[in-house]
Amino acid sequence: MIFTYLKAGIDAMRAQPWLAVLLFSVHAVLGYSIATPIGGALKTSFAASGFEEIDIALLADIPEALLGAFASVFGLLMIATLVLFVWSSAAGVGLPQALRQGGVRSFWSGVDRYFWRGVGLTGLFLIPMGIWTAAVAVLAFILGVTLSSEVTRFWAVLVAFPTLWLTGMAAIDLTLDYARIALVSSDSGVVESAKMGLRHGLRRGAAQAVYLVWFVPSLLLLVLPTELEMFIGASIGVFLLQQLVLLGRSFVSVGWIGSQVALFEDADGPETIAEATAV
Repeated sequence: MIFTYLKAGIDAMRAQPWLAVLLFSVHAVLGYSIATPIGGALKTSFAASGFEEIDIALLADIPEALLGAFASVFGLLMIATLVLFVWSSAAGVGLPQALRQGGVRSFWSGVDRYFWRGVGLTGLFLIPMGIWTAAVAVLAFILGVTLSSEVTRFWAVLVAFPTLWLTGMAAIDLTLDYARIALVSSDSGVVESAKMGLRHGLRRGAAQAVYLVWFVPSLLLLVLPTELEMFIGASIGVFLLQQLVLLGRSFVSVGWIGSQVALFEDADGPETIAEATAV
């Protein structure tokens, strides 16, 4: 059954490759804009403090010597987080708009029409993300302190809890995906869209199966650029290869949303959407 939706996602990738190029271009610009000032601040501060490079033996002295640098980096990271939040909100409504009903609409028309509701929806879902992250972190800290066995502590804190955290975040992200699709498809409000996202994402096995199928290649393509540099080494060729991998991940993102849009449209006709918004 899900193969129909996976095919719809692949067709979306082939029909609108410019969407993947757009995602790749924006992410590349944002990545460069974020990494350059942060890297420059750290390099300048290290040089001024007498550290030529990060040495594990000096880690205990770094917070005191580089307090100003950390404050600057923290400020830059806060700005970067805000920029990424805005872009995520825009892309979150632009992609479903461009891919729904056969892809006859424009990405930018979705951004223009649904951006502010997209911002509200993304902000709403940050609340459970923050609560879940804090709960897992506190539980991991408690068990890390109370467990006596180093082996048990390793598997609990460094394996079990990261897996638990990732599972919960994936569930919230799945719900957010369908909430955004519902917002665009039904032109509903933030709360109504969130309700439809919860109903569609967590109650339908097909929605979860499609998410998992696309999640695996997306995660691999996210990790692969770092692995390439670690095993091959830094060079122009490796850099270009990394960019191709990241471009591939952008195509996967388009296919992913395309599959979810197709599933939502197949499962929720106009009558179902009207019932959901009335709840």
